[in-house]
Amino acid sequence: MENENLMTKSVAIVSVTLFIMVSALLLFAGIGVCSATKLPQWDSLNPDFLSYLKNPPQEFYGYIPPPVNRKHLATIPVSVATPIKLPARFDWRDYGMVTPVKDQGSCGTCWVFGTTSVLESDVLLKENISYDFSEQSVALCVDRSWIYLYDDSTDPCQAGGSSTLASSVFIKRGSVQESCNPYNTSALNCDGSCVCDNDSCPGVKEVDGYRLVTDTATEIEAIKTAVYNHGPLIVAYQHKSNYLYNDPVYGYIHDNYPCIGFANHMVSIVGWDDSVPHPNPWHRGTGAWIVKNSWGPDWGNNGYFYLTYNSSCTSEVAYLLYKADNPDEELLYWDEAGHITSVGYRDDSAWVANVFTAPDSGTGNLTHVDFWTTSNNAKYELYVWDDFFGSQLAHQSGSLQEYGYYSIPLNHAIPIYAGQRFTIGVKMTTPGYGYPIAVEKGIRNVVEPPIQSNVSFIRHTAGDSWTDLADYGWNACLRARVTREEKKPDLRVTATWTCWPDNCTICYNVTNIGKGTAPPGHNTTLFVDGEEVTHDLVVVNLAPNASYTGCFKDYNWTYTPPDDNITVCADNDNIVAESNETNNCFTNMWKCGDVNMDGEVTIEDVREVWNRYLDPNYALELPWAADVNCDEDITIGDVRKVWNRYLDPGYELNCCCGAGI
Repeated sequence: MENENLMTKSVAIVSVTLFIMVSALLLFAGIGVCSATKLPQWDSLNPDFLSYLKNPPQEFYGYIPPPVNRKHLATIPVSVATPIKLPARFDWRDYGMVTPVKDQGSCGTCWVFGTTSVLESDVLLKENISYDFSEQSVALCVDRSWIYLYDDSTDPCQAGGSSTLASSVFIKRGSVQESCNPYNTSALNCDGSCVCDNDSCPGVKEVDGYRLVTDTATEIEAIKTAVYNHGPLIVAYQHKSNYLYNDPVYGYIHDNYPCIGFANHMVSIVGWDDSVPHPNPWHRGTGAWIVKNSWGPDWGNNGYFYLTYNSSCTSEVAYLLYKADNPDEELLYWDEAGHITSVGYRDDSAWVANVFTAPDSGTGNLTHVDFWTTSNNAKYELYVWDDFFGSQLAHQSGSLQEYGYYSIPLNHAIPIYAGQRFTIGVKMTTPGYGYPIAVEKGIRNVVEPPIQSNVSFIRHTAGDSWTDLADYGWNACLRARVTREEKKPDLRVTATWTCWPDNCTICYNVTNIGKGTAPPGHNTTLFVDGEEVTHDLVVVNLAPNASYTGCFKDYNWTYTPPDDNITVCADNDNIVAESNETNNCFTNMWKCGDVNMDGEVTIEDVREVWNRYLDPNYALELPWAADVNCDEDITIGDVRKVWNRYLDPGYELNCCCGAGI
């Protein structure tokens, strides 16, 4: 027994000693034993998405709730200015800002049609140009990380998706014309063999913004304001056939109240009408959204119906922001699948960073940084560092009202060279929400994005070390837009002259001062006193800094007193795409006696003619202008006449270029 007590005491002493030693080492290293480093955590997935995986709806039209959890947005309203006074009824169709109703057919592609319809209206509203965008390209070009879309048992026809999934295609690939990739339900039934053929179709518009107005049905005024300010909106709702009523006055009204569960269909809101009755006896009041469906113009009210306020599990009310497709812009990113979940330290701020390598296609500029905000009323601090967290290249900050995808323009574009490594970091702050950072992660049997090591990083505060997100199986949803410097030619006429005394053909020199080669097949054009008189075809390539000398063939210029304005323009028909289209023309005023082309006959012209008389090799800028007695030579007689003109501006000179020469 005594030996056991001694052994117990010894173990206790050793344990205490080890604890003291370890504590001392930790304190020496600057790490407090009572303040262990926080580890990043991820928010739970969207409960509607989990419910869908467990119990898919009996009526399936294509919409699947996204995995990212946005339930917290209901308790964090957007900070907005004083609400505007809105009419009792408003309909964008009255203004011609809604494109024709389409038909998704037998496929569950409502999420594609609803999103595409809103993009078409947005472009129409802002540009007054009607586009018909391809739904086929969206359905086929979703990233293959979403395995449920492309496994052996499903295909894009019946897989389903959401507006965030559709918008990711517009963000990464842009939109294409329906005529280039028309909708074909048979081609979507491809049993895992689907091919994205978007590359054969030119991009038209590109989405660089996604804004979630609300994820609940109750925020009626917020939805109205967004429709009024931004145009038609994407909306998901729970469609049940037995809740579709046919009112004798208003036609088809969907009134699923009280709604239990989650949305199963995606359409677009084009307006509202406060007078529409609620036909469901359990739902008192009036008012409904005017909704464009994707079941063809023969369904409902010519393809439309009313969706009553605060009913049908309305969610994912959103709009898009677009820009013209730029073939010279490249989007760099690691998150193939996009925003799957939100992570953080259960605190309202955290840092995220991505390391990128500039494309090998040449020099260019870093112009924008793209990312998702995970909550409303977010704030960001954006940093750009050279190489791997090297010297700071940029720093700016801002605030963002709505949850969504943002493309932030840098205050100053940052030049980068091919193959250059650079780092983008963002400190995100989301008041009231403890998971500020958007990431992708794998979900078994749903999405398996490729997780990259040593490219995405996270930290809690500025003083903490960066942690590799790959250690947790995450990639950061943080992207860079790089605009490649396009190497274009730039044609400029640098000189004009005549071939006196042999003839009076006007000659010119064209130099390519740009960085790209100018192909042959463009005209150099001559104007005399503003009138086009002839042109000359350039038949050779002009590399950067190369010059081409030519003369206008079969044309002899004749001087007409008192002066002629001679203009020569390179690529007058704009055949060549140049970096500068405004500097192609070169103009001189040619006047008899004005050998230095300063617009007047002065003592300097007398000296120039005198020097040429003394030395036949003396170069004159405009030698024909010195032959004022038309003998095809510069003699003392020419000197006297130019001298007389200098003394008397009324003294007549007559150069004879083109007159019998």
